[in-house]
Amino acid sequence: MRKAIRFEIVLDRKSKIYHPGDVVSGQCLIDLKENLKFRKVVVEFHGEAWTNWQQTELYTISHKNEEIYFHKERELLGRRKYI
Repeated sequence: MRKAIRFEIVLDRKSKIYHPGDVVSGQCLIDLKENLKFRKVVVEFHGEAWTNWQQTELYTISHKNEEIYFHKERELLGRRKYI
């Protein structure tokens, strides 16, 4: 059985690595195989980094860190409620 919906995010750049100040742009593609009812379409964006390395001299020291740069949510389609 085929899925009724296909959702794909296509970035303009092929590289998965971005640096501070880089612009991230692309398209959200939605392909429906049949009519569907929905209230809204929301996309979440996460910007994260992880690093991990080991130093070995007389003994081994492990270093690791992670950092969250941003976490944003955007409504692409749907009814917006105004207060």
